[in-house]
Amino acid sequence: MAERRGVFSVEHRALSVGILVSISAIATEGMAVATVMPTAATELGGLDGYGWAFSAFMLMSLIGAIAAGHAADRGSVTRPARLGFAAFAAGLVVAGLAPSWWVLLLGRGLQGFGGGSLGAVAYMAVARGYPEALRPRLLAMLSSAWVVPALLGPALAGQVAEHSSWRLVFLGILPLVAGGAAMLVSALGRLPAATSEPGRDNGRRLVTAVRLAVGVGLMLWAAGWGSPGPGLLLAALGALLAVPALRSLLPSGTFTAGPGVPAAVAIRGLLAFGFFGCEALIPLGLATLRELPPSMVGLALTAGALSWVAGAWFQDRDEARSAGAASRRGVRVRAGLVLVALGIGAVGAVILSESLPVVLAVIAWGVAGLGMGLAYPGSTLVALGGPSAQAGLAAASLQVAETVGFAAGAGAGGTLIAVAAHLDRGLAVGLGWAFVMLAGAIVLGLVPGIRLLPAAAGRVRASPVLDLPGRIVP
Repeated sequence: MAERRGVFSVEHRALSVGILVSISAIATEGMAVATVMPTAATELGGLDGYGWAFSAFMLMSLIGAIAAGHAADRGSVTRPARLGFAAFAAGLVVAGLAPSWWVLLLGRGLQGFGGGSLGAVAYMAVARGYPEALRPRLLAMLSSAWVVPALLGPALAGQVAEHSSWRLVFLGILPLVAGGAAMLVSALGRLPAATSEPGRDNGRRLVTAVRLAVGVGLMLWAAGWGSPGPGLLLAALGALLAVPALRSLLPSGTFTAGPGVPAAVAIRGLLAFGFFGCEALIPLGLATLRELPPSMVGLALTAGALSWVAGAWFQDRDEARSAGAASRRGVRVRAGLVLVALGIGAVGAVILSESLPVVLAVIAWGVAGLGMGLAYPGSTLVALGGPSAQAGLAAASLQVAETVGFAAGAGAGGTLIAVAAHLDRGLAVGLGWAFVMLAGAIVLGLVPGIRLLPAAAGRVRASPVLDLPGRIVP
């Protein structure tokens, strides 16, 4: 009966449309802003702190997601949804009107908090608003909600920035956010509230997330500090905050690539560090070193998104083909890691070498995206293939690893650019260092990739749920 009614039946239509529009707004912001960020950084004098535009968003999204879950466990989902929409919209306004780079970073932090809150709200709405038979279908649709923004967002944002102003890219997303808020908040009000009191672990998890975000932020800040003495002190303080917090939020054995779930979580963090860190730097390199207009810069991001979808569909069909296909997950993940590393190396070579045709950067990033389409879902399947009672912890661990990996990758890449500038080595040298570091992180992922035991991934999924570009893992 539930499947016959469908996710767009009268009973579920308002909630389904509200969720999809809201996630599409977050996806559009992510793809569009990455395209125009080099233009904004150049105008506001923020090239030395370029990586912070992405690190601030991701670190605050981690806090927002856990805060939203904590608030929802105390009552309805409506309150964190309203806060999430308000923070996201306020961040767009602050960034769009920012008179300086530091104000833009404040806006990015607000956007991150709101985006993380809304991502968590979306998945809580799926759990509370739909029968079990409909949840896989809606989760697949949430993944697919990133496809159209990935195709259109970079191109449209580039045209707006090129012919008008990058500020309109931020401000132009506001109507989409308002539409999602109008549809989703009213639908959430009809969902059942939490029926049990939240445990102390929820509050501790929020405090731990704040410690983690502050610690990672201090470490990234210290890496770009001009004086080594204060920089080392900041780095030590950041490590004291971040390392214990991260260890408590991830499964035991993650840092030593323990077999099964810990190895899958380690791979997810390294994939996010390498791929998303590189994706944040590609527009900067193409715009500054290869002098491409914003409308052309987004082509590489679109190519990566399309090939990611192709890789995800391939692994999905392979999974559905036979029970024996599950034993090949480790092979697909390792093959994906190799493709991502090759793609990062190739796109870096194209950006840094004027003798290579710039169209090769599009092809190279397409190769990296194909690798993500193979490796990213494989790590999810291994992590969620353990005991069902631990599925929630595994999903949360994947999200934490991805968020920290993204923030650290973009931040570390931006830090190397700043260090090169302080040493008068130039942007090209800093980007070269960054590409080597990011590709090296992906190669390092082959170590836990070898420890993805087939037994840990031996389950066959009841229905296909794809992992597509840029989304938070359910």
